[in-house]
Amino acid sequence: MVNKMLKLFFIFLFCFINIKPVFSEDFILGLKAFKSQDYDTAFEQFLSLAETGDIRAQTYIGMMYFNGLSVPKNLETAAGWYIKAAEEGHPHAQFYLGWMYDHGKGLEKNKELAFKWLETAAKQGHPRAQNNVGVMYYKGRE
Repeated sequence: MVNKMLKLFFIFLFCFINIKPVFSEDFILGLKAFKSQDYDTAFEQFLSLAETGDIRAQTYIGMMYFNGLSVPKNLETAAGWYIKAAEEGHPHAQFYLGWMYDHGKGLEKNKELAFKWLETAAKQGHPRAQNNVGVMYYKGRE
């Protein structure tokens, strides 16, 4: 019995050690491609991750649509990806989403939602969001 348990333990240990962190590895490949301006590869890597719920990849896909990197510029599609990541807590996506609501880019201008998302990102330490929230308070939250 002990021998059988020991075998099961080692099989489990072997399987656990050999599991690759696929999502992390794919994200790093996408990030390296993005930084080297190989946007086609970056988009391919990020999209597969974004579709499975990776909020970092969703934010990058949003950024790529926002700026037209490897894909036609499409602010509405960018907003859709930012919304997915922002709702799951990604501070950069929250910042970009707040900015888009504030400026009416890709989304209908909405100062309340702009403030909500910028403040949410600011509370997570996003410096540009903190600046924007400060400016909004200074101007009386127009």
